[in-house]
Amino acid sequence: MNKTAVKLYQQHPGLEKWFKKLDCVSFSESVVKGDSEVFKLARCKFLRAGCGITRFKGKMLITDINSDGRMYDIFAKMLKLTAPETYTVKGDDYKEFFAPFEKYFIKHIWQNHRYFLKLMKNSPKDAAIYLLADTQFKSANIYGKVGISDGAKKFDSLML
Repeated sequence: MNKTAVKLYQQHPGLEKWFKKLDCVSFSESVVKGDSEVFKLARCKFLRAGCGITRFKGKMLITDINSDGRMYDIFAKMLKLTAPETYTVKGDDYKEFFAPFEKYFIKHIWQNHRYFLKLMKNSPKDAAIYLLADTQFKSANIYGKVGISDGAKKFDSLML
């Protein structure tokens, strides 16, 4: 890995501030109890609610970009329907929470370092979101948005 990317990830104070501040949950994509289809529909619901998603090595990271608390509501509903093998909610020890995704973040910085540095200069919050939210509803194409909206409706119908 590029040493500059490692340094940027580990030492930039603007990035650290937003890693501490943004609410996140992480869970395994392996199902212990319930239906794995619920995860797919919950992903759609998270995206439709304005959350960001990053997937790496069987784990999913959900970030509440808008900080409106909807992520926690969706996550609680998801847990009523199915249980992942493991899940964690980001607390005070944010470094330990993000540790499983660290290699992904560093690789992402390394592959897109010019864009990342531009974001860091203009908006550290956007740079943090860029790393934490690989997939966002706003960046989906029109067909993707229709599919995401349909999946979100199906997720809601499971709760009735």
